[in-house]
Order: sequence, then C-alpha cells, then structure tokens
Amino acid sequence: MVYKQEFKQLRAVKTVMLLCFFLALFFHVNTVHSTDSIHLEDLTQINNLNVSLTAGQFNRRTGEITYSATITNNAGESYPGPIYLAISDITDSAVTVVNDLDNSDLGAGFFRFDTPIFEPGDQLSNPVIFSNPTRVRFNFNTSTFFESPLTPDILDISITSPVSGFLTSQDSLVVTGTFGTSVESIEVNGFPATLQENSYSSAPIPLIEGNNTLTAVARNTTGGLGTANVMVLKDSTPPTVGFSNPQNNQVVTTDTIQVSGNVNDIVTGTVNEENCQVTVTGRTGSIVASVVNRSFQIVNFPIVPGLNEITVVARDTAGNESTPAQVNVTRQELIGKQLQTVTGNNQTGEINQILSQPVTVRAVDAAGVPLAETLLQFEVTSNTGLIKPAGSAISNNQLVHNLLTDSEGMVALDWTLGNRVGVGNNSLEVSGIGFSAPLQFFASANPSACSQLLALSGENQVGGVSTALANPLEVVAFDDGGNFCIDQPVTFEIGLGNGNLTGATSLTVNTNADGRAAAILTLGDTPGINNNSVSATFDGLAQNVSFIATAVLTGIEADTRFIGVVLDTENIPVPNATVQIENTDPLIETVTDTNGLFALEGVPIGSGLLLVDGSTTTRSGRWPTLEYVINVISGIDNSLGNPVFLPELDATNFQTVGGNEDVVLTMEGVEGFAMKIFANSATFPDGSTTGAMGVTQVSNDQVPMPPSGGAAPPWVGTLQPAGVFFDPPVQLTVPNSLGLPPNQIVNMFSFDHDLQQFVSVGTGTVQTDGATIVSDPGSGIRKSGWFFDCPPPPPTEETDNCDDPLKNNDLRQAFRDAWTNSNPGGGLAEDNPGRHEQGGWIVQHPDGSITIDPWPLGDGDSITPGPQPAGTIGGFHTHPNTDASIYAQEPSQGDIDTTIPQGVPCYIISNDRIYRVNVDGTVDDLGSRGDLTSPTSCGD
Repeated sequence: MVYKQEFKQLRAVKTVMLLCFFLALFFHVNTVHSTDSIHLEDLTQINNLNVSLTAGQFNRRTGEITYSATITNNAGESYPGPIYLAISDITDSAVTVVNDLDNSDLGAGFFRFDTPIFEPGDQLSNPVIFSNPTRVRFNFNTSTFFESPLTPDILDISITSPVSGFLTSQDSLVVTGTFGTSVESIEVNGFPATLQENSYSSAPIPLIEGNNTLTAVARNTTGGLGTANVMVLKDSTPPTVGFSNPQNNQVVTTDTIQVSGNVNDIVTGTVNEENCQVTVTGRTGSIVASVVNRSFQIVNFPIVPGLNEITVVARDTAGNESTPAQVNVTRQELIGKQLQTVTGNNQTGEINQILSQPVTVRAVDAAGVPLAETLLQFEVTSNTGLIKPAGSAISNNQLVHNLLTDSEGMVALDWTLGNRVGVGNNSLEVSGIGFSAPLQFFASANPSACSQLLALSGENQVGGVSTALANPLEVVAFDDGGNFCIDQPVTFEIGLGNGNLTGATSLTVNTNADGRAAAILTLGDTPGINNNSVSATFDGLAQNVSFIATAVLTGIEADTRFIGVVLDTENIPVPNATVQIENTDPLIETVTDTNGLFALEGVPIGSGLLLVDGSTTTRSGRWPTLEYVINVISGIDNSLGNPVFLPELDATNFQTVGGNEDVVLTMEGVEGFAMKIFANSATFPDGSTTGAMGVTQVSNDQVPMPPSGGAAPPWVGTLQPAGVFFDPPVQLTVPNSLGLPPNQIVNMFSFDHDLQQFVSVGTGTVQTDGATIVSDPGSGIRKSGWFFDCPPPPPTEETDNCDDPLKNNDLRQAFRDAWTNSNPGGGLAEDNPGRHEQGGWIVQHPDGSITIDPWPLGDGDSITPGPQPAGTIGGFHTHPNTDASIYAQEPSQGDIDTTIPQGVPCYIISNDRIYRVNVDGTVDDLGSRGDLTSPTSCGD
C-alpha cells in the first residue's frame, strides 16, 4: 500500500506533467510572443539580471545574424512574469532587430518572456536576429523589465462571528465583522452586507451540508480589495448506529448483558462522547452508553425473563437523531451445564498488549460441580487480538484454542488486545458441547503512544502576498495501530518566507478527537512559486510534515479567470464537457475544447463551486459529474492544480435498484467485491425511488479530492449516478487486498457530493477466512459517489515478526550462550586462540516452544552438523571472526553448505554481524550481532 505522503509525490509528478503539457498548448506558457503596445510607464526596470548574447552564423543570403539571448536571474529574489528584454542604442543605424515585437517605445528591439514567476537561478532564452547586410561592427545595450503590477490597495477586513470551526444545523448564518478605513462596500459569499461605522452585518448566508468557507470581500471605487475567511460546519445529517452485541434473537441466561456496537456520523468524523450521545432502551428503562472511536458500550444492561426488545438511538451535537436500531433478546432460566466467568472480563489495556489478568473460565454441571477434562473452545470474535494458554510462549498466540479444563474445571488464557481503540470492541467467546449458552468476554483498548503524523489538507495552496490562505494547514496524528491521537501537542513552524501563523513564527496546537491539528498561514510579502513553507512535528517524531504554498500578486477583479483541463483516466481529453461556476448570475459556463481545456472569465473571488458535467461530451459512453470547492484569487489565472479526471463508467454493470428486492452490484476486475443495495432503500436526487446504477473501478491517483485519514487506498470505486441516498446504508464487501488479519477493523469512506469531501461511512471488519472485508452493522454507503476502504497506516518502525526464529527470546538466549561458549576469552578470533565454533539445529516443538539441538563441538574451523531432529526449522553457526561475511557469501568456506540441501535456513553469527543463508542460497544481512543482547516483544 502507498500511503499519503508517497501517494501525493507520485500523483504530483504525473499530474503536473499532464497539466503543464495541456496548458502549454492552450496558454503558451514560457514562450515569447506578441502583445499589446507596451510603454515605459507600464514597466519596472530590473538592474541586476545577467543578459548574455552568443553570436551564431551569419546568413549571407539574408544578411542576418542570429544571437541566442539568455536572461539569468542571479539577483537573489523573484520577479513576477512576464519578463521583458529591450535592445537599445545600436551604434550603427544600418543595423536593425528583425524579430522583435515592434510595438513599444523602449528601443530598437523588444521581447517578452512569458513565465509566471522568474525565480533566482532561472533562465529565459530566445533568439535575437539582427539585420546587418553590410556586416559592420556594432554594439548595443540591453535592459530588463517586469510589468508594474496593477495591484489594488489591500483593505482591512475581519470576520468576528461566526468563528472558524463553528458547528450548526441551520440552513443559513449571518456573518458580522469589522473593517478599516477606505472600505466602501462589503459582500459575503456574494451577498451584500450592511455597513455601520467600522462594523458590518451580512444578509443570511446559505450553507451547504459539511464544510462552508465564508469569504467577506471589502472594496472601494479606486480598486482597493480586502478579504477574510472562516470555515463553518453545517451538520443536518443524523448519525447511524448498529448493534454488534447482542445478536438479534439471541438467547441468554443472565440477568444482565453487555450491549455494544458501532456509531458513525459522516459530518462529525470520529465519534466520541463529546460529539455524540448513544442511548440504549430496554424493558427496565434507558441508559446512556460510553462512546469511544465510533464504538459504544454498556457493561451491565439489565434484562428481564422472557422477550426483551432493546433499541439504541444516537444523537449528535447538532441535535440530529439516528433512526433507532433494534434487537430482540430472550432471557430463559439456566438449565444444565454452564460456563462461569472467574476472572478477566471487562478489562482495559493498551492496544496490542496482553491484558493484566488472564481470562479464566470454570465449567460446572447443573449442580455446580466442576467438570474436569472438558473440552472448551475459545475464539476471538472481534478486533485483531490473539489468545494463548496462560503463561505459555508468545508463539502460541492464535485466534482459536481448544483446551481441556483442569481438575477444578478451569481454563486460563492470556489475551492480547487488538490494534483498534474502543470501548468493548474486543470480544472473546467460550463454548462447549452440551452447555446451555456460550460465555462472552469483552475488553476495551486504549491507544499507544503517538508515533505518526501525516498531512491531511491545506497543501500546495496559492494565495495573495501578505494574506491568509483560504484553508488551514491540517495534519492528523496516529499511534502504531492507526488510531487517532487525542490531545497530542503539534508544533507548526515557519520555514521559507516571512509569513506567520496567527502572528507568530511558531504555533503549538493540540490534536482534537479526530487526531487533527490545524494552523492558518498568512503568506509572506514576496511573490514566488512554493516560496512559503511550514513544518509540523511533535516530540519524538522521526520525520516532520512539510507544507508549501505559493504567494502571488493579486490583480484587478476583471482579470480573474479559472482554467483547467478535463481528461479521462487514460489521460485522453474529454471534449465538450460542461464546466460552470455554480450559483452565479448570470451563470458562468463554458465547454471544454478538443484538448479538454477550458477557461472561465470573470469568476467571482472567494469560495465557490466548480461543476464539471461529463454527460455533454461528444465522446460516446456514460460519464459522471463532479463538483469541486474552489477558492478564487483576484486578478490571476486560478486552477485546481491538477487535471479533472472523469472516468468512463462501466455501462455493462448497471442494474435497476430501489425495487422490492435486494440488488447486488459487482465491480469489473475486482474479485470478491459486492455491493448489496437493500430493497426499497434508494432515493434519487429527483425524488424517484428506482433507477439504474452501476459500479466502476477508478485509479487511486485520479480521485476528485484527496482521500481522508492520511492514507491512499489500494483501490477506489465509484457508484453512479452520484447523490442517491440509501436507508439503510449499502452493505459493502471488498477484497482484503492487503492481507490484513482476521477481525482487523478498517475505516470505510465515500465521497459525499453535498459535503464536497470524502467522509467516513463507518467501519468494516476482515472476515474470519481473511478473504474479504464487510461493512459493520450501521455502517456502509449512504450516498452514492466515490468510495474506498482505508486500513490503518503501517507502524513507523518494523515490528517484531514472531514467525522469525531469530525473534524468539528463548532462541536469542541460546544464541547468546552459544556465542559465549564459542568465544570464552572474548575478543576477536585472531586474538583468542581458545575460541571454538558452535552450531546447532533450531527445533520448534508442538507446544510452540523453540530450543537448540547442539551440533558436536569442534575446535578451530571444523564442525559437522548432527542428525536433523523432527521439527527442525533452521540451523545456526557461530564464527567469532572480525567479519564473517565471506562465510555468508560462500557457505562452503564455512562448512554451512551442508545445511542448505536439507531445506532449512541457517543463521551465521560473527563477531560483528548476523547473516541468514536461505534455502535458495540467497543471503540476508540481519544487522549487528549486538542486537541479540536485548529481548524482543515476542518472548515472555
């Protein structure tokens, strides 16, 4: 799997090359061309650029000589393009420039080099052709210029209400704020505001579901301009909730049960108690559950004899309430043999760690007499935890154990928790033949130390010099299990540029319940490409996260455009696709040309919605529609920064959904994929309840928006048409393409076209056979669009592989003992004539333990392996020399080749290194011998 940092680098190379190529066709980037008449008063001279002209061949037929003119920026600062070169003061009037623009008052020859920014170290080149038919000697002068920018005065404006991050379920908000001198009018998202002295108040601003950028724009009649932005969240979408325990129609024999399950809210994100309340109701009343990381739990929920109807409802902070989920549980009298809990239920521990108490079960008959030598089955039923007989080697860890009770009818196990944080989200079931009901154990998992930080949003933005970027720089922090780190201090620090973070060069922010921390960057006062940077880190982090941003000189509003290119997933242009800025009056709209290029003129500045409709293309096939939230800067050519990718939909895979029967959709080329759309569950955007829908696979680097959660998925699909609502959610079954372990819980995401972002649609669980991942109860796709599953990021460091014998602590101790025995005097071989070689077979026994079966001890360089016992999984051989790599590279020189034909690898332990000679003869360098001195987490 490629995670977000690597994914974005790969995507950037590909998309930038494509974008530059197509835009160069359309806009002639980095070329010299004719222009309107240029006058001296329009330009600013640059005195410290280097201009060199290299003479070429004289053309006797035309009387012309061509020079190659190169401008080098060695000034140490950036200049806005275009750059102009003037040829003047030619010393002989018979000599003229023949290929200049010939439309200026700046001298004998004039050239324009179109480039967005002329950075230090950049070069611009173009031929300069002189007509000199008499071949006289001549001299001339050169001058360089850039256009004096038509930069409007920057007006002072701020938004005081609402504050960024404000949450509401309302359809609109009034925006208020303050402004400085010279402001004559203010608009907020295009709606006029009322001005009073130095404050203003807008009309009610309509909100869309999800994130809303509110942009206040101040103007005056002399072209002055100022902007301010805040982001607010509209949440009118109810959460979803489902039971994981008890199961519907379950029969129990106790007076209380554990109630647990999953809760999800696509707008809020990760669900905890502070943003969602879960209430469970039964025949004895209602109880509020604990909620952590999309899981909820009530430890002892009372039930009465007979049938118990249990319902659960979730209510989020904005007041939205879920559809109730319901299960029926029957309590009956206990008859016959039973299983009893002795110790170990409802413990809490750190992810991936053994719980402090063993799980202990007692089996008794109907009279309460312990049942010895009774076979019981123990099975981990949720999360990635493992179990082993109490006190046994870690190598005995597995999902299921069948064990006999002791003389007191008891069995005890050690339980290692899974890697996902939650309450009651680890479960273990004990059963046996003839027992009235299985016995359940639950455990809660806390996060481990924070170890990873990934960029989430705000990268590669463009903004006006000395202004705040429209979107915050946002990171997300994880532990080694991929769980969000809460309240982790993250420090943002200015790198390049003289910008600031809320007025400072460094800012520390604690992560929220979603593991996110954000800072707003105000750009420096110098224009340049990627000339502002910010790093983000926390104590102990191995590698910082970096953000870069481009600062531009803003221009007059009338020159504002939005440009781009529309391609299919094979990078072929999509002509005649409709592109528009939504909610503009008159509507700003165009269609793509034959190269897929478009340019929208007169685009309003601030936040807006760009719609790309592929259904109007002249190409055959089915094509989707995409929307993008954009932020438009005044007086420049704005763009998305990458192409719009429209996938051609798989027309053969469409079926009618929403009728009286469940429909299962598959995805071409993805074995094991299934999308179950339940009967009567669909509502289309036009209000109809039936229609044709289909699924198409999409390249994971061509999704409309960056994936959420800090990771790039192994695959992406799209369910079209977009915007169809499902209740209950669509059940998603996807292949376990990354080989995740059974019971691994992953987050599932889909692109919400109303929210304009990828949102979590809940969780999925790797099934027992390990082949597929299935969305959990209450989770699944609620609205059609792009979707994917997102396993947790990999740990920052390689964890111990307990399948490798070298990681077994018993074996490591044996190796250390063997080394001491083979090198009793210490030091190197050449300094220690008393040293011996040592070797042996590595044997794994049926109970999982590993021991050494030593070879006959030899002196000097001779040793002969003994017979290979049953259970042999490898061999080892000590060579107390300075460097035993020769023995690893050529096993015959160390008498190790005798182990290779017998089908097991052999470890060679030298004075400084450890090598493994594999069965196929290849050699792995496993690192320093000193690593053997410390135990690993694989031992007891």
